[in-house]
Amino acid sequence: MTLDANGVPQAAGDLNPVPMIDAYAAPVNVTWNNSTTLNTTLAFNTAGMDTIALTISPSGTITAGAITFEVFDGTAWIPVKSARLSSYNTDSTFSLVGSTLQGWTVPVAGYPQFRVRLSTAITGSSTPQALISVIVSSAPDVSIVTVGLDPLQSNHPGVLTMQAEQVVAVGAASAQSAAVGANTNRVVLVSTTACWVAFGSNPTAVAAATGNVYVPANIPMPPISVTSGTTKIAVIQASAGGSLSIIESL
Repeated sequence: MTLDANGVPQAAGDLNPVPMIDAYAAPVNVTWNNSTTLNTTLAFNTAGMDTIALTISPSGTITAGAITFEVFDGTAWIPVKSARLSSYNTDSTFSLVGSTLQGWTVPVAGYPQFRVRLSTAITGSSTPQALISVIVSSAPDVSIVTVGLDPLQSNHPGVLTMQAEQVVAVGAASAQSAAVGANTNRVVLVSTTACWVAFGSNPTAVAAATGNVYVPANIPMPPISVTSGTTKIAVIQASAGGSLSIIESL
């Protein structure tokens, strides 16, 4: 719709039609692999468009790799929450590790550009790669805000998903666990005896010292955030020996 010299909207008619866009661009397909440089991007003009239809299909054995979805606001690129087609989950970054084919709808109305970016380089074996398919569309995005549980999910989204479990002997000297797994970002600690724990890449536990956390006997601790593939947990007894169970989770 056009405006007159005073900025007043003019009535729509044969001589002044309201511009409408009802279209989608041809799909664009690219494959990123372990030779693709970190922060490689695939960008699209989205002026006048509403939605991105995006799919990512990982293959091979991928040990590291992630793709971030971003929109341009005229000044900077910012992550955008995107609705998964297979669940009520939303993502702005998708980890390729242990993943299969996934699809998203991405809201881009009002943003002139959209891109996917290789935010973590791909590593692995057996030809690790990800096929990325993007369709720019004028179809409006449909909100996925829904009250209820996804019947396709076996667990509620708040449930911890166990990745691994370690047991460390608790004694009078500090003992250290192995580093948590590459897919672990939270741990739950349960000890058969009262103890003190420390976290880090090479921690030493010291009883009742600053920087150490007290773990009571036989009471699971709340989930604690850790750095995937890096964090180790050191433990030392408060007064008697026992065992510390470290439950690794997403």
